[in-house]
Amino acid sequence: MFGLKVKVFDKFETDMFPGGFHYHQHWDTMRSIIKGESNAYLIHMSWTENKVNKLLFLRQMGDWYVKDVCIDSDVSKLVDGAIVTEDSLVEPCCAVEPLFSCHFKDKPSIKPCSDAELIDPRRKKDFWASRP
Repeated sequence: MFGLKVKVFDKFETDMFPGGFHYHQHWDTMRSIIKGESNAYLIHMSWTENKVNKLLFLRQMGDWYVKDVCIDSDVSKLVDGAIVTEDSLVEPCCAVEPLFSCHFKDKPSIKPCSDAELIDPRRKKDFWASRP
């Protein structure tokens, strides 16, 4: 592979592909996404410690569609078991509507999660209560 060039989005200049940097540190960006005022195409949950938290944050943002039965499941177990019908993983694994749930009040969410716990020792405030 010759002649390939790497291009990187500037974390401040792009609003189509926000990442974990925006999720964790730029709440104004996240508020504009929640209000539908952003051109965001998807949120990449970079700058996030682990897979478990990535899933929880995406659920809280209303951006998670994979049913629990298919998370961390070996595909052969799904296909050989009673979960898959008609050779497709779409219906048994993919939800039509986002699978929303609250987990942390100090992280952005599409709905208030004021009864949830805190996760970020630096923030110590509710995302929804601290709106401008």
